[in-house]
Amino acid sequence: MDFVAADNAWCCVFLATLSNTYHGELVAQEDKDVMKAQPDFVSISSRLAEEELYEQVASELSRGERREGLWVKALAKAGGNTERAQALYIEYRIQALMDEAVIAEQVAAAEAQAEREAAERRRVVAEERRRRKEEQRRQEEVRQWEAQRAGKTGGFWPIATIAIAVICIIFMLGKATL
Repeated sequence: MDFVAADNAWCCVFLATLSNTYHGELVAQEDKDVMKAQPDFVSISSRLAEEELYEQVASELSRGERREGLWVKALAKAGGNTERAQALYIEYRIQALMDEAVIAEQVAAAEAQAEREAAERRRVVAEERRRRKEEQRRQEEVRQWEAQRAGKTGGFWPIATIAIAVICIIFMLGKATL
């Protein structure tokens, strides 16, 4: 096994040990021992992503960029040994980048969920508006139908009005003949 592969496997085991998780699952100590014994436990895409993280940290360091909080933590853990602190800083920075990626995924998932919920609310509101319009349309049809029906049969009041008029005429004619 070459140095890079061994280093990759060691780093992944270290990161899994540090966070006590691997791909979001709790890692038992016996599983960590198996991972140490089998350096090919990490998928190809994970190894490539990990390499990119190391490249990013190397680029940051070559530009003189350093997160002071992580550096102080590494220096404290190394007991003041700057060489050991440098190695710890790299590990801590890799973990920080991984954590930032997880947070970014969680934020994106939360935003996507919020958008799905907002879309569902818009759909429900639109459906309610459509239902109300349909109900108003049906009520208007009923009113028009009742108006047409009342116009054809004459309804009660037109007949009552005619009956009263006929009674009045008869009554007046009866008085006139007397």
